[in-house]
Amino acid sequence: TRHKFPILATCGGNAFPAETSPFYWARRSSDTPRYVENLTHRAVYIIHGDADDNVPISQAYTMKGYIEPYVTDLQFHVEPGAGHWWDGDKADGADCVDWPELFATMDDRRLDPWESEFVFVSPSPWVSPTHSFVTVQSAATPAADLRVTSTQDGDTITVTTDNVRNLSLSAEGLNANEATVVIVDGESYPVGDEDIWVGPAEGKTPARYGPVTQVFMEPFCFVYDPAGPDAYRHFADYMTSGWNIIGNGHACTIPLDKVTDAIRAERNMIYLGVPVTEVDISLDLLTGWGDENVAVGGNSYGGAALAAVFPEGDRLSAIYTATAGDEALLYQFPLWTSRFVTPDYMILGANGALGIGFWAPDWTFDGTLGQFAN
Repeated sequence: TRHKFPILATCGGNAFPAETSPFYWARRSSDTPRYVENLTHRAVYIIHGDADDNVPISQAYTMKGYIEPYVTDLQFHVEPGAGHWWDGDKADGADCVDWPELFATMDDRRLDPWESEFVFVSPSPWVSPTHSFVTVQSAATPAADLRVTSTQDGDTITVTTDNVRNLSLSAEGLNANEATVVIVDGESYPVGDEDIWVGPAEGKTPARYGPVTQVFMEPFCFVYDPAGPDAYRHFADYMTSGWNIIGNGHACTIPLDKVTDAIRAERNMIYLGVPVTEVDISLDLLTGWGDENVAVGGNSYGGAALAAVFPEGDRLSAIYTATAGDEALLYQFPLWTSRFVTPDYMILGANGALGIGFWAPDWTFDGTLGQFAN
């Protein structure tokens, strides 16, 4: 398949927060050089115009330098005088995306969908959970990358992991390699016709993981309480119109009393100012919210707004709410931008963030995974 690298975090002088910050953990997938090892055994074709005024040509050379230690099948083309979007006579479509040599590279090569010898590095299961026959269900901590290494000797596949809480192994993939035994971190499992699950059965899963940003990656509805302040309905209108324009997609807005089981089955719920008593959430996870304060893990703040993600049934939900009279703070949450990822929870005050962090992989509060203002 074709792969377009995300713009390097250094592009345009962008500065990342410290690696100890939940803000960094949320955006770590944009720190592209951390993951170039995943390209081992792959072909890479880099194409770039040397007059690009959007993503400078230096980024292509930088990426080439990161890739070269891992990739032997590397092609690099610089188009003289070409900008960010360019066309010529080589392709029926726009040359910058329909470059014939690029498609010839893809046509001439095939990947083994069940390779047994690999190193897989991922920032989080919500970003990239699967490589070959391995799907990481949850990481032990959001503060670090997860890593899976696989080797094969005869009919035995050995898998070692780092920062992996639980994973599943595809029986189809294991059988395709004629494996009869798979060893995961020293534990042996016979290979049969059923997928193998290793680790706890409960907790976060790739599709229901967080951060808050993930709730927008499936069809969703903004839900407001018609008996509540009009500010939330106005915020719903703002969010919906913004998504329609910037996201080029469809969002729905619906009053709380019109939400049905059928809608819940089809869409993620994003509650706007809905009372905590109307939401199916464990208060051991999120302490709560109301007119006077918003609170996470016993850290309570007045004059603040809260955004948080949580599991609800088989889907992912989120809450955006504020203390009474402070609803305008909701507009300070960075929305519809690739330059910011909201962690599992974030509390904003008039002067900035008061609390940020991630839930533990079993959907509980862990103070070591957050930062709070005094």
